[in-house]
Amino acid sequence: MLGLRAATRAGWVSKALGAGHKFTAGQARRAFHLRRFEGWHTAAQPDGPALEKVVLIHDVNPLVDLVDEYVAGERWFEIAIVDQRLGASISSVAGARRLAKAGFAIVQADDGRVQLAVTDPRAARFVNEARILTTSKGFSARAVVEAFYAPRQPGRKRVNFDRNGNRRIEAAIILEEKWGIECPDLLSARRRVRLVSKWMFSAAA
Repeated sequence: MLGLRAATRAGWVSKALGAGHKFTAGQARRAFHLRRFEGWHTAAQPDGPALEKVVLIHDVNPLVDLVDEYVAGERWFEIAIVDQRLGASISSVAGARRLAKAGFAIVQADDGRVQLAVTDPRAARFVNEARILTTSKGFSARAVVEAFYAPRQPGRKRVNFDRNGNRRIEAAIILEEKWGIECPDLLSARRRVRLVSKWMFSAAA
């Protein structure tokens, strides 16, 4: 979608304030404020993890009103309105992926409304797709862990898995406790893992 940019909080600080500025919540707040004057909005808080990705949405993007409503405290949105802004159904793979690119994850839906939460777009992708379908092929275990537990360091191609599997365990805990998604495959040495959401659009329908 037009008017979407994603970078880590530390990255936004460098882009807005210069490479010599180190990440702090105050610096991130300042960076977001400066971008706001250029028409870029974000629903993310400035005081999150430095290497978590944050999406900024420009005035030209149809989802910008959703961002402003979220900042004002709204968490439940009319599905029909979200579908219209996405240009696709939120309960379709296309719509779920577009929503994830904007940094929004689907928490639950009820009576024609959907509850959303702002998160790293990498994590939002896995959450949203799990709400739509359960794939037999699964996802890369490394990509899942990077999205939910250990964002990779700048310049590194891969996140390092420790030998005792603690990062896999922590990612599985976050998935279940925060998002209501089970991933027992993470507790083994599988390279590909399946995500099983406790709530799905098909079941709700």
